[in-house]
Amino acid sequence: MCGAPVRNESLKPLLVGVIGGAIALVIFLLRLCSVLPASGRLMGWDDYAICVAVALATPPTIFSILRKSIVPSTLAG
Repeated sequence: MCGAPVRNESLKPLLVGVIGGAIALVIFLLRLCSVLPASGRLMGWDDYAICVAVALATPPTIFSILRKSIVPSTLAG
């Protein structure tokens, strides 16, 4: 309208979802590596809690990736 450039931040949710999900997955895998039989440590309640948290966080991460192909760009916001 006033000549200012239009800001397109439509990729921000995708980047946050993918980068956040990747960081969480790396941390989760490192945590599980500390429970390998060779280390001699058994899984505790906190390890199980992290498994549940990753299981609950995976669908939103995948949805943020698929969002671009499911929702038309005019409705995506």
